[in-house]
Amino acid sequence: RRSDTSENTSDNASDNASGITADKFNQITMGMSYDQVKEIIGEDGKNISEADSGGSVATMYQWDEADGIGNVLVTIQDGTVSSKSQLGLE
Repeated sequence: RRSDTSENTSDNASDNASGITADKFNQITMGMSYDQVKEIIGEDGKNISEADSGGSVATMYQWDEADGIGNVLVTIQDGTVSSKSQLGLE
C-alpha cells in the first residue's frame, strides 16, 4: 500500500499546468488506451500531430511539466500506446 504523504505535491501540480512527473511517465505502458494515460496524468494531452496511413491512425499527444522544462510525448496508434518519450523529467 502506498503512503499518502509521497503523493501530496503531485495532486496540486495539475492545478497550474500538467501534473506529469517521471513517476507518472513510468506508469504508462505500451498497449494502454488514451483514457488510461489521461487517468494517470490527470488531464488531456495536447494533440500535436495525427497521421492516417492505410487506415491505421496514429496521434501524438504532448504533456508539459509544470515548470515548462520537461515534457512527455505519447503516440496512440489504433487506440493504444505505441510509443512514449520524455525530456527533462526528474
